[in-house]
Amino acid sequence: MMLLSLFLFFLLFFNTENFLLLCRESILLWYDKLLPTLFPAMIASNLILYHLQGKSKFEKYVIPIGFLAGFPMGSYLVGKLTKENKISELKGSWLLSFCNNIGPVFFINIFLQPVSAKNKITAFAIFYGIPLLYGLITSVHAYETKVPNILQKETFHFPEMLDYAISDAIHSIVKLCGYLIVFRSFLLIPEYVTQNTYQTLCFYGITEITSAVDFLQTNGFHENTYLILGLPILTLGGLCGIMQTECMLSGSSIKLKNYVFHKTLQAMMVFGASLLFFRF
Repeated sequence: MMLLSLFLFFLLFFNTENFLLLCRESILLWYDKLLPTLFPAMIASNLILYHLQGKSKFEKYVIPIGFLAGFPMGSYLVGKLTKENKISELKGSWLLSFCNNIGPVFFINIFLQPVSAKNKITAFAIFYGIPLLYGLITSVHAYETKVPNILQKETFHFPEMLDYAISDAIHSIVKLCGYLIVFRSFLLIPEYVTQNTYQTLCFYGITEITSAVDFLQTNGFHENTYLILGLPILTLGGLCGIMQTECMLSGSSIKLKNYVFHKTLQAMMVFGASLLFFRF
């Protein structure tokens, strides 16, 4: 923590122009991409979750929303349901392992934008098919012998429910902006330590995925190489994505290390499938 504080202090006072530029870009990215898509989804999810009753209904809701609404809605829903004891820690860990993915809007409109039509369907099938298959295979380990205690539905009036839904969504969405600013500031490091294209891409991929995608698109990678490298990077999500997930899980009993383990395995599977389909 001290090293992180010193690093941000150094950037603020000794590389002010570039640091402020990255901060502006991070806030704009949050304002243009996250706020208009995730904020309404969080409010709607809070209202819907209030009305849902029964563990199976919660599970059936988390899976499609986790895939369709996009990261970090999967972790947001799982963390919320686990904290409210509407699903067990075991079930929550299983859902989180495969439902917290980059949304189709970003994947299709941004990542797949430079990809030829013949490869788009294959890339889409690999990126979303492997997590689905992973969830199906590991579902046997999510079997519960003890059903969690479902909280009784509280008698809120609609204005109170709406106020709660908005307040909770504001708290979560603002925290995401902070994480984005902090981790995108690390993107200034490569210019001091390396000029190698692949080392820079590796650093971007580990740190923050939107910058990694932008780097892939602006550095003339062959389409197949672009997919082979980009798909596993998006699957893992980078440190920024991992810490945002931890933010959404705050207060729940779910362990972040288990999530990282599952996503790493999926990233390896995606990398292997990408090599198979786009190299040979």
